[in-house]
Amino acid sequence: MTISSIYILDSQGKKLILRDYRGDVDTKSAIATFVQEVVEAPDNADQKPIFHKDDVHYAYIKHNNIYLVAVTRINADATTTISLLYQIVKVFAEYFDHVEEESIRDNFVMVYELLDEMVDFGYPQNTEPVILKEYIVQESQKLQGRQKANAGLTNAITGGRFNETNRVTKTYPRNEIWLDLIEKVNVMISAKGHMLQHEVMGQMRTKAHLNGIPVLFMAFNNKFNFSRETDENSRQISVGNVEGALTNEDFSFHACVDSSKIESERVIRFIPPDGEFNLLQYRLTSKLRPLIWVEPVVQRHDRSRIEYLIKIKAQFKKSAHATDVSVTVPVPADASSPKLACNHGTVKYTPEKDAFEWSIAQLNGGTEILVRAHFALPSISSSEDDTAEKSMKRPISCHFSLPQHTVSGIAVRYINATSAQRSQGDYVMMPWIRYLTEAGEYQFRLS
Repeated sequence: MTISSIYILDSQGKKLILRDYRGDVDTKSAIATFVQEVVEAPDNADQKPIFHKDDVHYAYIKHNNIYLVAVTRINADATTTISLLYQIVKVFAEYFDHVEEESIRDNFVMVYELLDEMVDFGYPQNTEPVILKEYIVQESQKLQGRQKANAGLTNAITGGRFNETNRVTKTYPRNEIWLDLIEKVNVMISAKGHMLQHEVMGQMRTKAHLNGIPVLFMAFNNKFNFSRETDENSRQISVGNVEGALTNEDFSFHACVDSSKIESERVIRFIPPDGEFNLLQYRLTSKLRPLIWVEPVVQRHDRSRIEYLIKIKAQFKKSAHATDVSVTVPVPADASSPKLACNHGTVKYTPEKDAFEWSIAQLNGGTEILVRAHFALPSISSSEDDTAEKSMKRPISCHFSLPQHTVSGIAVRYINATSAQRSQGDYVMMPWIRYLTEAGEYQFRLS
């Protein structure tokens, strides 16, 4: 079974979540078709959970006020596809109890991480909550019972320590706050070098060890511009020279933030709860320049041998360096007699994965490195040829970490604090700020 994309839509058919695994289905037309065939269909229409239109197969379920839709271009197993959608709902419920539009919006970064773990290049992988909780352990934002404030009230009030019942009486030897701005980059490049998908999933993980009830003020650099547009639910965020309209499902603050001050003062004002929480979450879909570019050249010589030349270009500033870089290149399942050589790092053949893996401990910005690989192929065709061809269709995957760097360019300009009780005078604290960019689904297709 192969799935091209999974969509989560609200009751009106508007996109909440989009996960494109293969890039072979046009998202806009697919969603428009689904809305026309299902959401806007007459009440007395004979609706079926599976239908086909314009060479695309659709399978969907409705849960509370959201639709979960899977699309594919091949004739996939319908029962397995529907079962997967129900299992996704089950997994979401394990993380944030109530699965509905608001909980999806509040936890959209976690939703993307779960979808990436459950489905890999369109193939279902780990779908058991017990196993997933070993990998994705961050705390989710759960709805408190069934009573939820409306959007205006939510933006006007704050949670955390503003509420006396949430105050923590812990004391610390010094006032400290840790801010980790982490961006995960998802990239899909076609065999011809065209960018099919580029998105940045960002979050600011925060840990507060602060005495009393301090009020914190934080401002970002000019790469970060938050303003209201004509549409009530629209926001504009400017990243470098690229501007993209982000709707409120792409951008969210923790409940402790007083969002009424953001637009007027360009400052984020908040009273942090004690311990760890996500202060900020966002998703950017502007096509920025990939940090690491993989250029593959594959030559197949009849049924005798296959040769690879893989080049990596580090397209970030020379003063930065990526760590724990790994590139996994698929090879035919019937390949043998590997001969591998690289000018940087180490390379090894992993027959259990039908691939060879290139590992680089550190990659400096602006450098180019390459690896060569040679494999022998059986001279006689067999019934396993289809399996070998399928293994070749898998994309090259790349993983890396880039410390003290954000692909969006967003950075904290300053953060300071005052005491909520003015009689206590100035509030002294020590902020610790780190930046990190990581590769998520970072893939390059082979011709």
